Amino acid sequence: MGIRFAPLLLAFALLAAAQPARAAIDTSAYCSAIRICLKATDRFCTEENSKPNPDIRYDEEFCAPMRGFVGRGVRPGTTDGRAVFSQMGKRFRSVYEIEGELPVNMEILNYVLDNLPFVAMLINAYRGEEYEAAYLRSDKKIFTGTNGRSLSGTFVQPYHQVTRDSVRNFYWGYGRAKVLAWRLKGDGLMEMDFRNLGPRRVGYRVKAYAFPGNSFLNGVMKMGVFRSMVLKKIRAVIEDVEKAAGRFASGDLEPLKRYAPLQTPRGRAYMAEFQDLVHASGYLDPLTALIESHADSVATDEAKLEGRTLSPAAPTEDYPEAGPVPLSEAASSADVSSSSPFAVPAFGLQPAP
Repeated sequence: MGIRFAPLLLAFALLAAAQPARAAIDTSAYCSAIRICLKATDRFCTEENSKPNPDIRYDEEFCAPMRGFVGRGVRPGTTDGRAVFSQMGKRFRSVYEIEGELPVNMEILNYVLDNLPFVAMLINAYRGEEYEAAYLRSDKKIFTGTNGRSLSGTFVQPYHQVTRDSVRNFYWGYGRAKVLAWRLKGDGLMEMDFRNLGPRRVGYRVKAYAFPGNSFLNGVMKMGVFRSMVLKKIRAVIEDVEKAAGRFASGDLEPLKRYAPLQTPRGRAYMAEFQDLVHASGYLDPLTALIESHADSVATDEAKLEGRTLSPAAPTEDYPEAGPVPLSEAASSADVSSSSPFAVPAFGLQPAP
């Protein structure tokens, strides 16, 4: 049910981890990127550290994602902006895109997005795993998670936009992963968008960015074998969640009754809230289920009678896009003192003279 998408956040830790650890923001990468691609500056930037990197082509392919991030509220001159654009301004960049559908409605999706510790509890109860998720701030904008095996990470969510038919998110953070004999750690960025496709269908699209620290790692990350390992890790986590979700949807509640964390006041509150939401949202509406089942049956029968396979469904409207926020507003929105596990002093930035 609604928990099926959640492993994408933990899988993001794997994508983020494919580079060496960063001790400080690359000021030159940050200043040159915002100056050339966004026509902006920051008090940390000088003429010298804003010069373009001769090994980088600052073309549309390189700059367009950064303008899209501005449209998601990530602006130069803020804590989030400095963390994000210092990565995007680097020479090497690997991009992973994942699309799919979830058997949920928008109400269930929104609850799950806002209650990741509950997702971890459900997986553990059904699968005997050791997933963990915890919010580090009361506004839930910073959280940490692990699958208890090879993936872990801490993430910041500076952008979360909800409309009736869509949800758009942006995350940046730091992940750790073990892939075969490799132990990896590093930074990554992720766009995660959802759109309503019907009473029990939500489409998702995830675009994740990782930043290899050198040409060797860049070559490795572009190899098919590395991408295959990444996808295998993602599938393993998704399988954990899908099987737990299937048992919950079938009404198998015994494992939940035996799982101690769900018998705590917080666990019982999660269960009560989620069950009420499932019923109130109409997800289990018998008429809806009957209509959907009948429609699928009729379409299949017609295809068989005509001796052909089903044609692809008509394309639906793409994910909504938001225009960029004017950069003139960046100074007024600066948030250099905001609470964050990646606060500005840790990045080693110093004001320009």
